[in-house]
Amino acid sequence: MWRWGVLDAYIHSLEMANHHDAYLLAWIRNQLGNAYFQKRDFRTALYNYQKANDYTLRIDGQDPLTAKIHLNLAVVYRILGHTKDCVSFLESSHGFFHKNSDLKHLSKVLYERGIISKTLKQYERAAEYFEQARTIMVTLNLKHYANLVQHMIASQVTIHNNPVAAIHQLQACIERFQEEENYPLVILEYSKIAEIYLQLKDLETAVSSLEHAVRIMTNFSLEQTPESAECFRVYAIYFFLRKEYTASIEYALKAANSFDTMGLIKDQADAMKIVVDCYQQLGDLEQALLLERQRNNLLTTLVIKE
Repeated sequence: MWRWGVLDAYIHSLEMANHHDAYLLAWIRNQLGNAYFQKRDFRTALYNYQKANDYTLRIDGQDPLTAKIHLNLAVVYRILGHTKDCVSFLESSHGFFHKNSDLKHLSKVLYERGIISKTLKQYERAAEYFEQARTIMVTLNLKHYANLVQHMIASQVTIHNNPVAAIHQLQACIERFQEEENYPLVILEYSKIAEIYLQLKDLETAVSSLEHAVRIMTNFSLEQTPESAECFRVYAIYFFLRKEYTASIEYALKAANSFDTMGLIKDQADAMKIVVDCYQQLGDLEQALLLERQRNNLLTTLVIKE
């Protein structure tokens, strides 16, 4: 990780000296954004991608670096819940990668457009984007990305028409992610499967899936990841359905705090909604109202930023 520390110091020295090479400055800021993204520090990643994009305004015409920066901006904006900010960057990068037949990056843009379409409840369009992305990824033998697309198809599209089929698709994803030793995504798959079983009112099978997720989380020390926070959120729903409201509050707050540290405001607000519901069920309306106000304040920050 020392390399990124060196780059951080280097870019600051270049910026202080008003260095003239905008391409170099954009490239370094983009690399720093990638490093912070890998560390799950999404807010700092966004800052670096924004700085990189500022430098691209001094580069004549659009080039591959600019298109990649636009894609990176779209991804981190989407993760942080700023859906509207994604669209123009995705359209820009889509146009460049399509025009220049960069199929690898084009497939990633299509994947992101599928996620945004799903967020906007445009499920048919989402399915089309995901299928286009999957076809390219399979053709290019990009197995990891193809598995990600299959996960999205199952958890975001199939689930709405056929929850049982979605479970089978997610179970197939578990095997693939285990082969990759991508344990955060294994945790996510088990959590998504559990959430579907909760929707089907099969609490016993749901908690079994959650227990699998927690074992992996513990074995590989993955508690501080977005995937584990999602597992805690689903656990909170499980306890809520069992009317064990104190345990539900504990897990929902654990999820909310994890999402907060990563700047995932929408996910944090979703977890806090469970806490509000628990206090309402417990008859503590004052605490429920207080937390609902805090939750609304969080959601307001998303609207203001968009």
